[in-house]
Amino acid sequence: MRKIFSVLIILTLILSSMSFVFANSLGDDATSDRINQGKFAFTDAQINQMINDSEMKITEKDISRMANYNQMTADYVNITPFSSGGKTLSITLYQQPTPTTCGPTSAQMVLKFLTGTKYSIDDLISIEGASADAVAALLNKKLGTSKYTYTNVSNNVNALFNNTIYSIDKSIPVIYNILPSKTLLPNYASYTGSVSTGHYIVGYGYSWGVSGTAAQSTVYYADPHYSTPYGKYQTTAQNMSQVVTNRNGYMVTAK
Repeated sequence: MRKIFSVLIILTLILSSMSFVFANSLGDDATSDRINQGKFAFTDAQINQMINDSEMKITEKDISRMANYNQMTADYVNITPFSSGGKTLSITLYQQPTPTTCGPTSAQMVLKFLTGTKYSIDDLISIEGASADAVAALLNKKLGTSKYTYTNVSNNVNALFNNTIYSIDKSIPVIYNILPSKTLLPNYASYTGSVSTGHYIVGYGYSWGVSGTAAQSTVYYADPHYSTPYGKYQTTAQNMSQVVTNRNGYMVTAK
């Protein structure tokens, strides 16, 4: 919950400062009404009106603050921790062409969702066998912006689930680096091949358990496996945390 609590603290500080700066111009009642109604962001029309009102003395710093505040509101308004519900993204599923191209194929799925372009495996092959930081770096290079980072969530189901929520709520798929398991992942239950090597899969959604605990909640994933485990599946956040931990503990997630 580190990211969510940090955001709540930041939003509180911004609300306080915004209320102070604009109290004289919007009026205390107007500011209070916006907060009480949950309408925290400022519209373009309101910003333009304040800019054109010479008595308000709006500065460039104020405009920048409002723009940043609007973006933060948009980014985090849909996060609903410790409640039922969830979100899934419409990922296009691709199958890896060879046993050693799970990384490039996972990147291919992510980039197709975010850009609409299906990159060739040959164009993405440089990350095969690479670490999570290399996967994040390649995605950022193709996207032309620093959307992704990587983090270690080893033995921490809350960290894995919170990072999944954070990314999915921003409509950014995650990539899990896992060691497949015939007992923890449903698509490997009847698989007769080896599960002794690392593997990349794409996380495209989550749903909260009724009790609201991360361990009992669900993550949805797209597995690009070259054989029968290929497809879209779901498992508990606890199980996903375990297969990620069994590999090296890393996932690629939104910044």
